[in-house]
Amino acid sequence: MSDKILPITMPKWGLTMKEGTIVSWLKEVGDEIKKGDNLVEIETEKVVNEFESPESGILLKKIAEVNIKLNVGSLIGILGEKIVDDNSINQFIEEFQSNFQNQSISKEDDIDLNKKIMIKDLEINYMQIGEGKEKNILFIHGFGGDLNNWLFNQESLSNIFNTYALDLPGHGLSNKEIKEGSIF
Repeated sequence: MSDKILPITMPKWGLTMKEGTIVSWLKEVGDEIKKGDNLVEIETEKVVNEFESPESGILLKKIAEVNIKLNVGSLIGILGEKIVDDNSINQFIEEFQSNFQNQSISKEDDIDLNKKIMIKDLEINYMQIGEGKEKNILFIHGFGGDLNNWLFNQESLSNIFNTYALDLPGHGLSNKEIKEGSIF
């Protein structure tokens, strides 16, 4: 693939994201884009968020149309230099599509990462990512939240730490029937 042409792909925001929908493009073809500029608004099952450009360049082509669901890793747009001709862009798209491996559909991604632990007669749901590291991080959500509040942080920190996010009693997939206020 050319150094003058860069793919913009559907991001993976969290462990459970498999697809996203373009809500709106925030830039037009021909616009000069700086790394970190908000480029496109994407909706997932959990959030609507603006996706920042991973690189600087000119927006050469919008591949993804608004309101169409695309798998994670799908080509949504093309960045590059203004001097790139249409034939080079089309060749780049063909090459990308032929080499594209759907990142969102694999047996590993379909594994349920939620686990349960019994403390007295209370069932607590948690998610562990990362193993064998020297240090641990425990993510505890606030009132009205659940362990999914940490999806964006937990995955990236699991490269360095054993990470644990839990659903407090009465939240998420943990037991809704709360009796005594102590686990001891």
